[in-house]
Parts: sequence; C-alpha cells; structure tokens
Amino acid sequence: MAAVEAAAAEVRRSVLADGDTEQAASQLTRAAAELSQLVTIAPTAEPPAPPVTKPVTENKPRTSRSKPPTRPVPLDLDTVRLKRSSDPTRTGWRVLAGTEDAPVLVGFLEPVLSVTGRRSSRWEAQTASLARVHGGPWRTRMDALAHLVDDYQRAAARPRRRTIT
Repeated sequence: MAAVEAAAAEVRRSVLADGDTEQAASQLTRAAAELSQLVTIAPTAEPPAPPVTKPVTENKPRTSRSKPPTRPVPLDLDTVRLKRSSDPTRTGWRVLAGTEDAPVLVGFLEPVLSVTGRRSSRWEAQTASLARVHGGPWRTRMDALAHLVDDYQRAAARPRRRTIT
C-alpha cells in the first residue's frame, strides 16, 4: 500500500513540476498491479437476491385521512347571543347560537384598538376560524354582529363545491 501511495505522490510532483509524467504513471501502474496480486477478494456470504416478481407493499385504504370540514348549518336567529369572552387574550365578546346544551360558536366581536393602544369606537368581527369578516370595522357592536351572522348564514347557504377525486 505504501508503494502505491509513494507512486501517486510522485505522479503529483511530476504534474505540478511539468516533469516526466509517463515514468511516474508507469511506476503507479506497477505498484497497483503488485498490490492487486496481494489482495484476495473474499467470496460473498449471501447469494444474490432473486428478482422481484410481485410488489412487496400492499395497497390498503388510508384511515388517517382527515374528514372534510363540516358544513355550517343555518342559524336560528332567535338563539343568537353574546357572551363576554373569558379568554384573557380576547377582550371582546363570543357570539354563540343554538341551545345552552350544545352552543355553536359563530365568531368573535372585538373592539378595534387605536395606534396608541386605546379602545376606539369601532368593532371588528371574526369568524370561529379567526378570519376577519369583510367590510369591517363597524361603528357599533350590533352592526358587527349583524355582519358576522350574515357572513355565517351565507356560508351555510352556499352550495358545496363538488371536486373530482
């Protein structure tokens, strides 16, 4: 092995010095031939694997697919109510609908803060998925509530898009 490394170093030196590279290359070839006679290749312990004739994996239906989002049901407007948010990060109101046993979260109404951090006299409406309702902020909390409920009702009445699967 040392003879091969020495011959390779000689080839490098002759290339860098623009010397006789043929003589150095022949020394490297001779050293590599001597090394190959000393080294014996061990036979492989395992025979080669047979060729694959059928797929190894099975196609099973996926059980982990997420279900499509549930479509909102139109609200009974008589059951819409406001409840102060108990969440310290939400300073406004939660808008709920339905029975007391199973309320439906329609969205949130929050006062808009001015640049200085004070409450302004305008209100912002957000859906339950925290998307802002288009057209806001509104002058009064009731205007914001009306737009939020209208947005929810429109989403519930919108026909479901059919997709090709």
